[in-house]
Amino acid sequence: EIAPGVFRWSGAQGGKLARRLWLQRATAFEIQSRACASSMLVCLASEDARTAVVDSLQRPLSSILDGRRVGGWTVDSAESVGKERRRLCKRWCAGEVSNLEYLLELNNLAGRSFNNISRYPVMPWVLADYTSETLDLSNPATFRNLAKPMGCQDPEREAAFQARYEDWEREHCSDGAEDAVPPFHYGSFYSTSAHVLHFLVRFEPFTTHHRALQEGRFDIPDRLFHSVAESWLDTAGNRNLSDVKELTPEFYYSTEFLSNPGNLPLGTRQDGERVGDVQLPPWARGSPAEFIRQHRAALESPHVTAHLHEWVDLVFGFRQRGPPAVAATNVFYYLTYDGVVDTRGITDPVQREALEAQMQHFGQCPHQLFTKAHPVRKARPSKSALSDPQDLREIPVPRADPGRAPPGLTSTRLSDE
Repeated sequence: EIAPGVFRWSGAQGGKLARRLWLQRATAFEIQSRACASSMLVCLASEDARTAVVDSLQRPLSSILDGRRVGGWTVDSAESVGKERRRLCKRWCAGEVSNLEYLLELNNLAGRSFNNISRYPVMPWVLADYTSETLDLSNPATFRNLAKPMGCQDPEREAAFQARYEDWEREHCSDGAEDAVPPFHYGSFYSTSAHVLHFLVRFEPFTTHHRALQEGRFDIPDRLFHSVAESWLDTAGNRNLSDVKELTPEFYYSTEFLSNPGNLPLGTRQDGERVGDVQLPPWARGSPAEFIRQHRAALESPHVTAHLHEWVDLVFGFRQRGPPAVAATNVFYYLTYDGVVDTRGITDPVQREALEAQMQHFGQCPHQLFTKAHPVRKARPSKSALSDPQDLREIPVPRADPGRAPPGLTSTRLSDE
């Protein structure tokens, strides 16, 4: 950054330009620089503007000294994404990448970005046990059913969502009207900007974004992220039909979102309990680092590895849309899917603003990467901190700005020493 809001990359550095959607329109791209390992999402006014900028950036530059062609940026395409998807899937099946690495790469290929909270990377809940003193990864009952979406973890809730779809189809779509809203199981989505800010409210820049969404305040204490076990029950249990959210990647590698070292004024719940650090399962022993270590061990466990392809089918694969999605109780409100509505053709500003707000705040589906059932992995990945997180240990790290926190306060990172 050479000035506020002004950034510069050397043409010789080069990197990758990934085309992105913004509010379901092809007007954005993400700069992923090789030299400084940084990225930035750029949103333009029109598709033509994006085309012009991307075309100019991907042209190699001529060296003034000797006429060599240097630099330039590679740009993704349907062909390159498909090629990378096939290569990545083959490597995962061969055990060359961990489950965490694979899911992060699939998110990237599917248009999800850490620079866009309305299309933030999505990760699965993998555990169903948040009450035991010891986490037993050899017991199948410890795990969430990855073959079913979050709305179907409870049989009664699954039946309720199926009845909703059938009732809507019978009452609103039986006459064949072209403008009828298609039937759906879920009116809410599994990954939205509000979900991201809910989980990550305790550290920046998410704290600021959360308060902006709540008109300068924090949400009411009883709605804030307070307990992992409570969040699981809200999402997987039969308490309501509106919460079907999955997780963010931070649940598998970061401790920052689980504690409140800055003493943010998150308030007091109706039961009199103050909202501070996130309440962790007993098996985490009160340690955010221990929670992350065991949670990632669960993600890389043999049970999850044997069933992860089923979750990929739901989120990125053939069960995302069409009859397979209906059969899997996996159909969401139609505006979450790409290409359903083109806001450019809407002349009514009120209607257009309402549609854009729906897209920005209520979830957008990842690009579909697979149209056939995902293969099963049979090989175990080579030993690493990602595939063997039980080797990780906690290391105290002084904060960069001790003036903003009480003396002696430490954060944690994870090491595979």
